[in-house]
Amino acid sequence: MGFGHSKENSGINVIWIDKYIDNYENERYSRILRSMKSLIVKLFKNVDEAIKYMIKIKFGEFKVIVSGRLYSEFVRKFKENINDMFISPKIIVFTGSEDRFLEYNPEYKEEKNIFYTYGGIATFFDAVIEFIQRKPKIEKNEEFENLNNSNSPNNKELIFEYIEQKDNLPVSTNFKSVLDKSLLNDLEKYNQLLYNTYSKENENVQKLLEQIIFMKKIPIEILSKYYIRFYSIEFNFYKDINNQPEIHFPFIKVLYEAVKLKSLPLPSNSKLYGGTKLSNVEINKILDYMKTKSDALPKSIVFSKTFLNFFKDRKIAASFFGRMLTNEYTDVIFILEIEKNLDFNLFSLCDIEKYSFYPNEKEVLVFPFSSFEIKDVKEVNFNGRKIYEIRILYLGKYLKEIDS
Repeated sequence: MGFGHSKENSGINVIWIDKYIDNYENERYSRILRSMKSLIVKLFKNVDEAIKYMIKIKFGEFKVIVSGRLYSEFVRKFKENINDMFISPKIIVFTGSEDRFLEYNPEYKEEKNIFYTYGGIATFFDAVIEFIQRKPKIEKNEEFENLNNSNSPNNKELIFEYIEQKDNLPVSTNFKSVLDKSLLNDLEKYNQLLYNTYSKENENVQKLLEQIIFMKKIPIEILSKYYIRFYSIEFNFYKDINNQPEIHFPFIKVLYEAVKLKSLPLPSNSKLYGGTKLSNVEINKILDYMKTKSDALPKSIVFSKTFLNFFKDRKIAASFFGRMLTNEYTDVIFILEIEKNLDFNLFSLCDIEKYSFYPNEKEVLVFPFSSFEIKDVKEVNFNGRKIYEIRILYLGKYLKEIDS
């Protein structure tokens, strides 16, 4: 059920924080920065105002110049506000004396809980300019590129795996792989793969991937939000990850771990809607499958093989039917019901409205390898034509069995 997705300021944001930002020398330097067409320059005398601005610009690419006098205050307040931010900036210290700065800021070289990338210490403005213009080094990785070029056998016609042994959901081989902690060791290689494969799609994708590549030690709590942003931009990635999930297991793993860490929020709605065109092969499979359901038989359980996109608004969901007219596909509205008494860590879905490239879609993303019970299927009229309405229940309890 790969639903599609229906601009913001371009340029690199440069944030300069210095108590004496308006002295003669700094004014001269700021004029040089503002003359560079690719930059959006903002000057601040205090850390609090700079932090507020960083939160406001969300995923925009930005680099920070901070004076040696304000560095320690910036580090402390940045970490205090990190839960409200979706970004991980690149930071350079601009100071008159490197030795004196290190003497008064011994924590500068500590790399515990890094939420941003250190750009070093600059004592001359030329070094600041070089830092601002610096592009991340992109390396090729043959192992992952070979994976990406391979053809994986999969049934593209069916999005659900139908569980014949209904009393016990089998553990998917794919899901076992996603739960493997070692996947997190390959994130740098995987991020290189994303850049090498998708950076030429469009400017928004390129900028986002450059930020990810630049930050080598980015925490899962932040990386997951970049991944959500990346997924929600309209281009071919969502199709690729659904067709060949084994290549993108690290991506899925990061999202799954972020939900468990509570850095990605659960949806507050108990009912969500998904609109799509479903192949008649899949619809007939569901209808045949439901015929076997009776009080004497176990529930009708399916296991999703792809990302599923749901929305808080039924009208928004219906807008994703698209205009393709073919006898091979039928419009379908999925109504997803979520029980509220399930443990947080058992969910494999999240509310992405806050991080999405298209926040107005009010979207909820359900990860691959989630399980559902088909509760009801009925034919309804929608704008004068026949569509199917399929009610499904999200089954977190099966995730508990798998995750344990």
